[in-house]
Amino acid sequence: MGEFEKMVLEIAKKSIEEWVRNKNLWEPELSALEKEFSIPKGVFVTIYKKTSQGKELRGCIGFPYPLYPLGRAVARAAKEACEDPRFPPLSEEELKEIKIEVSILSEPKKLEVKNRAKLPEMLDKSKGYIIKRGFNSGLFLPQVWKELSDPEEFLANLCFKAGLPPDSWLDPKTEIYEFEAKIICEKYESSK
Repeated sequence: MGEFEKMVLEIAKKSIEEWVRNKNLWEPELSALEKEFSIPKGVFVTIYKKTSQGKELRGCIGFPYPLYPLGRAVARAAKEACEDPRFPPLSEEELKEIKIEVSILSEPKKLEVKNRAKLPEMLDKSKGYIIKRGFNSGLFLPQVWKELSDPEEFLANLCFKAGLPPDSWLDPKTEIYEFEAKIICEKYESSK
C-alpha cells in the first residue's frame, strides 16, 4: 500500500474516532496534505465490523459528486458513515472491531441508452451506477456487483434503493450514470 492510500485511510480513521469519541467533526489541514488531497472528488466511506463469518456492513455514506476537496470529503463521509440511518450509531466499543474502505469516484457520466431493453448488457461490472428520476436517486458502488451479479437484478435493486419501482430503468425518463472507483481498504489481520 502506497503513501497516498495510507493517508486516505488515516484521514477516515481519525475522523471516525473523533466523531465517535468526542462528537467533533475533524477535518485534515489541507495545506499540510499533498496537492492530490485538495482536488474535489466524489467519495464513499464504508465501515465494516469484523464478525466470526468475516465482516458485515456497519455503515456506508458518501458524496457521489466532487463537492469537497478529497481530504475533506473523506473526513466528512467517514463521520457520516458512523451514523448511517440504517444502523444504530457506531459506539466507542466497536472502534477496535471495524475496518474501513474508501471509494474515490470518478465524475459520473450519463449513459445514453436508445433501447432500454439493451441496458443490462451495456453495464460494466467494474463500474458503479447511479439511477435518477425526479427527486429520487440511488447509487451502487462497483463492490455491489459481488452480491448482485445479474445485471437485471442489479438494476431492479438500484431502482428499489432509489425508491422507484424495480422496472423504472426501462423508462426513458429515468437517467443512468456510471462511474469508476479507486477502492482503498484496510487489511484484516488473521486472528491467532
